[in-house]
Amino acid sequence: MNTQKYNLSFTGYYSDKDKSKLPTHSGIYCVYAGDSSLVKGEVAIAKLIYIGESENIKDRVVSHGQYNDWKTI
Repeated sequence: MNTQKYNLSFTGYYSDKDKSKLPTHSGIYCVYAGDSSLVKGEVAIAKLIYIGESENIKDRVVSHGQYNDWKTI
């Protein structure tokens, strides 16, 4: 069996306040719950909530059916 290798590069971190800055290109995205109370300007990732892919990341995230649920975790 042939093994294929893929290299993924995740760029940027966007809080819910920054959703207008999400990229509009295609790609894979991850949604995390985080704790921003530790150090000003830093976020500790607490839990991976969702992994998705889209032709337009910004449009998909902000119109996702679970978007409001993500904000309560």
